[in-house]
Amino acid sequence: MKTSESVRKDLRKTLKGVLENYFPLQPKRDISFEVARVYMGLKDYRTSIRLFEASTEHCGAHHVTYHNQGICYFYLEDYENAITKFEESLLLKETYHEARKWLEKARQKVNQSAEAVIIEDDNDQDGGGNSNNNNNNIIGSSSSNNNNSNKVLNVNKKKTSKVMIV
Repeated sequence: MKTSESVRKDLRKTLKGVLENYFPLQPKRDISFEVARVYMGLKDYRTSIRLFEASTEHCGAHHVTYHNQGICYFYLEDYENAITKFEESLLLKETYHEARKWLEKARQKVNQSAEAVIIEDDNDQDGGGNSNNNNNNIIGSSSSNNNNSNKVLNVNKKKTSKVMIV
């Protein structure tokens, strides 16, 4: 079900008021966690992450909290942090299948980006119509043993002309 922007705006204002008037006195009443879930539904992932951190600070670590943070990072395309959070979730509850499923998705995204090779080529013409072939850059990465360390092979960056997947 889609909600109108005015309803979303009202909901954000109400949630802000809840958080401003909330005092974390009882760890079993995790308001930060519940409000973070609503922000996830609103696709405000950065606010959700911050509130999940507050939840952990006030109510202690929980595997679902880390899992939800991982999902937020995933949708922000910050796959490294997503992996970290899914792994933290699994450290607390290794049988949590949802975290394992999302961990695999995040690792696939990292592996896909590790396979990309960006070729940057300075094809700008100088005044005489000659192209500079000595300014080619290849930035690649290696994914052997799931070690996704980037390697810069040539350092004169000008502009991206092609992207090749190998």
